[in-house]
Amino acid sequence: LEPTQNPTLEPTSNLTLEPTPNPTLEPAPDPTSAPTIKLFVVQERKLDSCPKGYKAITDAKTCKRASVYLKIKYNRAENANALRSSTVCFVTNVSYKGKLGPHSASRLNWNHWESSAWICQSK
Repeated sequence: LEPTQNPTLEPTSNLTLEPTPNPTLEPAPDPTSAPTIKLFVVQERKLDSCPKGYKAITDAKTCKRASVYLKIKYNRAENANALRSSTVCFVTNVSYKGKLGPHSASRLNWNHWESSAWICQSK
């Protein structure tokens, strides 16, 4: 089947086997820009891992940068020895719905609990 040379704007009574799109008078808009990747994200609470495309933060300098980026209070006084292999950057006091509260604060430590969530950086 060949396409109609001069399609009408109004529907016709000719039946077709497949739907046909309505013609537009304006050209299609330019495509949107590529999706942006966030530099840092807060993982879901109680998951000791990072989302795909992100990695754990294991140093205090990056943990502080991530906290500033994410607008999370950084509690340096609670940091632990970063030489321990399980030391990661995380935020405390995360609600079951993933919300941060007035007592939420980030730190670099291995002693995180179930109301905490890892802070991760893009790879």
